[in-house]
Amino acid sequence: MSSGPTPEPSSAPALALTTLGGWSLSATPSPGAPAQTLGPSKPLALFVYLALAPGRTARREHLLDLLWADLEPTAALHALRQTLWLLRQRFGDVLVASLGGEVRLAAAITVDRDGFLAAVEERDWERAVALYHGEFLPGFAAPGGAEFERWADLERDRLRSIFLSVGVEQVRRLLDASRFADAVALARRVRDGDAIHEGGWRILIEALCASGAVLRAAVEADALERMLREERREPEPSTRVALRLARQVSSAEALRSAVPDAAAGGPPGVTGLVTELVGREHEFSSIVRAWDGAREGTPHHVHITAPAGLG
Repeated sequence: MSSGPTPEPSSAPALALTTLGGWSLSATPSPGAPAQTLGPSKPLALFVYLALAPGRTARREHLLDLLWADLEPTAALHALRQTLWLLRQRFGDVLVASLGGEVRLAAAITVDRDGFLAAVEERDWERAVALYHGEFLPGFAAPGGAEFERWADLERDRLRSIFLSVGVEQVRRLLDASRFADAVALARRVRDGDAIHEGGWRILIEALCASGAVLRAAVEADALERMLREERREPEPSTRVALRLARQVSSAEALRSAVPDAAAGGPPGVTGLVTELVGREHEFSSIVRAWDGAREGTPHHVHITAPAGLG
C-alpha cells in the first residue's frame, strides 16, 4: 500500500498564478462553469505569499503583520478571515486551510516565478528569458501592507538580478549562433530591465556592433555617457572598453562609407575601405580622433594629400 499526497478532487479547478510582469490568479474550472480571475488586491497578495512561502504555510500572526498592520488585532483577524472566505468562495473550499494558528495553501497551482527559477536551475537560458515577462508583482501598494511591500521588493530585486545575468549569457549565445536580431532584442530587454546597471548597456552595445548596427551602437554609447555624466559616475573599466569599441566601429564605418563604390567611378565591386592601413596607423588614429571630436561637437578639418591613387 503506497502513501503520498492526497489527490485533488477531479472537480478542482486548474490554478495558474502570474507574478512576472503583472499579477493575477486564474482558474480553469470544469466544462460549463465560469472562469475565475483575481487581480491585484490584498486577497491576491495573501495568496501569492502563501504560494511562495516554504511549505506554502505561514503563521496567522505573521500574515496579520504582513497585510493588516494598520488595524487593531481584532479587526485585523476579522479581515484575514474575510479574505480567506473570499478566496474559498471564488476558487473552492480546498484552496486554503487554517488550523492550529497556521494558514496553508492546499490546492495544486502553477506559478510562473517557479517555472522561471526551474529553467535557470536547468541552465535553459532561452526558456528562462521567455518566462520572465517583467518585474515581480509590479505596482502593489495598500494600507497596512508595508511589510508585504518590503518582502516583494526583496524578491523583485533578486529575480531581476537573476534575469539580467541569464539574459547576458543568452545574448552571447545568440551572437555565437549569428541570431543577431534576437540578440539585439534581448539585449535591449536586459538594458531596459535596469537602466542604471552598466552591464546591460555593455551587452546592448556589443550586440549592436556585432550585428552591424554601428550607428545605433554609437547612439546607445552617447546615451550611456550622458547617463553617467548626469549621475556623476565614472564608467567601469569594462564600460570604457565598450564605449571605445562603439567609437572605433562607427568611425571605421564612416570612413568606409566615404569611399566611392563602383557606381560612382570606383573599382567594380568595391563598397568600402579595402586597402590595408599598414604603415598608416598614425594617420588613421588622427582621423579617428577628429571624428570623435566632431561627434562631441568640436569642429574639425582633416586635409589628406597623397600621390594619385590610394597609397
